[in-house]
Amino acid sequence: MTENRLQVWPYDDVTRLKLRTAHFITDAENFAMDTHCVIAAKVAERLFPNEDPVGQRIYMPENKNYNLIVGVLEPKMRLQQSVVR
Repeated sequence: MTENRLQVWPYDDVTRLKLRTAHFITDAENFAMDTHCVIAAKVAERLFPNEDPVGQRIYMPENKNYNLIVGVLEPKMRLQQSVVR
């Protein structure tokens, strides 16, 4: 009898998202159903222009709850199109 095993891959490998600071939501945080979030670099710059957003809380109206910021993503690089002549 063969044992079926589910292979779980790291979130950043699957999404190809890169962190600027801190961490993605951990299994422990997810299991505890804590209200944590990772925000985009532009959101961090807009809401917290001169401070570190990690450890701050932001209000999520759709959940009617405050989420603790545990990470900030690197900005996405825009794809440059090359012109073929």
